[in-house]
Amino acid sequence: MHLWYNVGMGKPLYTLVLIRHGKSESSGYMSDFERELVPSGRKTVVKNTKELKNEHKIIPDILISSSAVRTAQTAQIVLDVFKKRKIDDVFYNKNLYSANELEMLDLIKAYTHKIDSKTCAVIGHNPSISSLAFELSNEFAEHKKSSTKHFSYNLAPGSICVLTSPTKFSSWNWGCATTSAIIHQ
Repeated sequence: MHLWYNVGMGKPLYTLVLIRHGKSESSGYMSDFERELVPSGRKTVVKNTKELKNEHKIIPDILISSSAVRTAQTAQIVLDVFKKRKIDDVFYNKNLYSANELEMLDLIKAYTHKIDSKTCAVIGHNPSISSLAFELSNEFAEHKKSSTKHFSYNLAPGSICVLTSPTKFSSWNWGCATTSAIIHQ
C-alpha cells in the first residue's frame, strides 16, 4: 500500500529516497548496532523497493547507509533489487547510526555534492530518518508553525519516503521538498 502525490513540476527534480531499515530482531544479548533483519523485515524491504523501482520508476544514483548490521542488510537488499546496476556510488557511514536529522542532512549534502547526484537514497534509523522526512516536507510546514502540539510522522520498518525538489541538494533545508510518495506495507 502506498500514497502517491503527483508533483508534475516540469523542472529537473532532485529526489531524496529515505528508507527506514527493515524490521530487526530484538537486541537480546547483542549490541543494538549488531541486530539483524528478521525474515519479515527482509520481505518488506524487497516489496517496497520493487514498488519504488517498478511503479515509481525511481533509481538512485547514490546510496548512503548507516553501517549498522540491519541497515547494511537493508542496503544489500536494495542493491539486489536494482541488480547493482545504475547505482554508481554506495557509501556506508557509521555516523548515520546516531545522527540527528540535521547531521543526516549535512551528510547527504556532502555525499551528493561529490558526485553531483540527482537521486539519492539514504538508509537509516528512527527517530532521525522519520524526523528528516518530516522536517524536509513542505506539506507539514504550516502545521509545524501553527501547532502548539508536537507533531511528526513515523516511518514503519522497511518504509520508504520519497521527497522531491527543483533545488540542488546542497541548498536543501527544512520545508524545501514535496513528499511525492510514501511506500509501506
